[in-house]
Amino acid sequence: MKIPCSMILDLLPTYIDDLCAEETAALVEEHLRSCDSCRAACEALKTPVEVDGVQKQKNIKSANPLKKIRKDQFYRVGFSVLLTFILVVSAMFAVQEVGFLHDFFFPKRTVGIRSHQEEAAWQQPFYTFTDDDFVMFDSIFWEKAVTNDAGVSAGDVTIRIKDADGNIVLDNVYLPLGVKVPLDLKRFEPYRVEILAAEGEYYLNFY
Repeated sequence: MKIPCSMILDLLPTYIDDLCAEETAALVEEHLRSCDSCRAACEALKTPVEVDGVQKQKNIKSANPLKKIRKDQFYRVGFSVLLTFILVVSAMFAVQEVGFLHDFFFPKRTVGIRSHQEEAAWQQPFYTFTDDDFVMFDSIFWEKAVTNDAGVSAGDVTIRIKDADGNIVLDNVYLPLGVKVPLDLKRFEPYRVEILAAEGEYYLNFY
């Protein structure tokens, strides 16, 4: 079967790159053995094309804008990361150092008692830094937990918590030194605290 030269010329690129099927390659080779023009075209395609200096310079120039874009993107990303880091550090510093911000995000209420009784008894504590005699978890940042301050308390204590009407809502909550104990209480409701303690000084921190 005589294959037209036009078809062979269309097949030459895939033949040279060894991408065509074996049967197709065999037909191309058979045609090339008897066709000088197609054989010359095949040899020309196999010959590497030399890029002159002018063309090389054009290629370099065309690549420069892409390199500039990549460099600009790198600088923008780096600047964004640096700015984010500065903002985060500044926010952390502000929260830690500015009193009202720290109190807002990390609220804490301290109650204490100086007991002069040798036998343990339920006693009303005093509330530090405020005239109010209750604890209220009045924001979402409260953990609703309490610790018996290991740095100043004389020992373990037990507490009970009452609502505004005097009803006990939590009874006999044992607080060992330095252990944070969660409290099953509601937010935005006032609670009064009573401490069962013997002689000594005790401080409780509500978070």
